[in-house]
Amino acid sequence: MAGPSRDAPLDFEQLRIIITGTPKTGNTWLKHLFSELYVLPKVELDPNFHANDFDSFGRRWVGQQHYQPDPSIVAEGERRGIVFIAPFRHPGDVLISLRHHIQKQGANSSDDERIRTLLPGAMLEDGENVFGPNTEQFVRDGFFVNLHLSIAWLRGGWAHGVRYEDLWRRPLETFQGLTDRLVPRSRNQLRHALSACEIGLMQDTYDPQRTFVRKGGLNSWPTVLPERIKTLLAEQEPYPTQMSATGYTMNPDDSDNARSEEPSSPENPFQKREFDNGIDVAPIHLRAYFDQSEEVARNWPDGCAVGEGTFYAWLMQPAVADPHREERYPVVTEFAHWLYSQRTDLQEIYPDVFGEHRQQVCDWFLFSACREYRYDRHFAVPILSSWARGRP
Repeated sequence: MAGPSRDAPLDFEQLRIIITGTPKTGNTWLKHLFSELYVLPKVELDPNFHANDFDSFGRRWVGQQHYQPDPSIVAEGERRGIVFIAPFRHPGDVLISLRHHIQKQGANSSDDERIRTLLPGAMLEDGENVFGPNTEQFVRDGFFVNLHLSIAWLRGGWAHGVRYEDLWRRPLETFQGLTDRLVPRSRNQLRHALSACEIGLMQDTYDPQRTFVRKGGLNSWPTVLPERIKTLLAEQEPYPTQMSATGYTMNPDDSDNARSEEPSSPENPFQKREFDNGIDVAPIHLRAYFDQSEEVARNWPDGCAVGEGTFYAWLMQPAVADPHREERYPVVTEFAHWLYSQRTDLQEIYPDVFGEHRQQVCDWFLFSACREYRYDRHFAVPILSSWARGRP
């Protein structure tokens, strides 16, 4: 089930991506990965594909929605240069994740029959964390429609596929294999995206209520699902054929079905998710880290370390590029200067960062940027302290 083939990479400046796989197969994870890697704005898509005002989204963006590959959707997507991505995952784990999602969200009140089919509230009648008769009935009568969604996109050749388990076990190689078919990126850029979208960091930053990014992990189904549901998945058509098409089995002794709770690390120097002084690591810190040359980054093997010569110390120190760092205040830190360097819009408004517009840039860093990039206000301490000290 190979995805669309192209003779040349896509246009980076016109990149538009929709993740449209079966619910609970890693759609949210992929949306954030693409957003980080390609610096794509995330957009909210209407469940009705044709109700979207695509022109208002701009030239480049990423979104997710569970569309069926209707011919009119495929044709419109092709006309607009939209790339479709269809992740897939072991059906047992999809069912468990779907059950928890509905339990967290409540019954879906959408008028769209397709959405109600994919997210059936009837399972809630079994009780919390119970895979009882209502869930069993859903498996008998409708869960295969959920699994069909990704399969249809892939079998039609309209979407690029990615297996959730491969992304979990071999993140760097799997993500590179996918993105090489779109717009190739460097190893360091891939490491950055994967590190910034590590499950725990995504939960803490984007989804502290665990509404969409719950837990991750592989193969909880052998111990969580009751035998009668596992038997249905193993024996009732179309499940055996669907699993065969995507390379899964219901054999608990299959090595591919071994339990895994921790994803493989893509050489992530921020696995602790906070600096050693207890300050949270934000995704923008990872972007700053991986934006440095490999020669510089080699001096910071542990991105969470604090003290002299660490990445943290670099974030907090006065910018070396500032010719007036010893004589003017407020101080412009390396972190503030790097962040300013990423924003051409800000540079147009405040072009003289080390001169006339020093205060405006520091105020932006303290208030607007802090809120936008979700980093701890602790990183403004050098700026505030320089105000308090005044000129030397």
